Amino acid sequence: MKWTVHDIVRLFLLNTLWLICSLPIVTVFPATAALFGVLRDWRLQKEPPLVSGFWSHFKENLKQSLLIGWGLVLWVSALLLNVNIILQLGTVFRWMLLPVTVALLLGAVFVLLLSFPFMVHYELDLKSMIKNALYFVVIQPHAAFFCLLLFSLSTGIIITMPFFLFIIISPTAWLMYRVCDQSFQKIENIKGTAKKMSSMTGQ
Repeated sequence: MKWTVHDIVRLFLLNTLWLICSLPIVTVFPATAALFGVLRDWRLQKEPPLVSGFWSHFKENLKQSLLIGWGLVLWVSALLLNVNIILQLGTVFRWMLLPVTVALLLGAVFVLLLSFPFMVHYELDLKSMIKNALYFVVIQPHAAFFCLLLFSLSTGIIITMPFFLFIIISPTAWLMYRVCDQSFQKIENIKGTAKKMSSMTGQ
């Protein structure tokens, strides 16, 4: 993709919209869903007016994004508290419980990161979204870990240099969605090939 001034400006404006809609804090997850929704529109070469397109995705994904976003935040917080408790235990119990808790924590983080690309790409209920996000980590680990790396790098940059919050969110989300969309297409192609082979075998 060749970047133009227009592309850079609209990413900056999208980043600004996300910031404004995330100011109440509680709306950060609907704003994130709207951000990914707009990026998917651009990926499909649809360009509705930015504000109305963002607002449309915000309203469409409001309930689902609030439930999965804040639900996972509570779950991650509980797991982090659990890790703190486990570290106070004896060595045997610590090594028995810590790996399980860390695995659950990592799974929750992956689901939180991947739920937004899934939310705007497919029509799924919460249970199916969580299941598919975890399945995605298993069959497309390189894409899942790339998204985790991008998120970690962006978070580190924002913590170190907070003013980057005004410019880094939308490019990070754009890269994440691009990687996820390519993986979605691979998975769909594999499923399509498997169905064709199954129908040929049945004949």
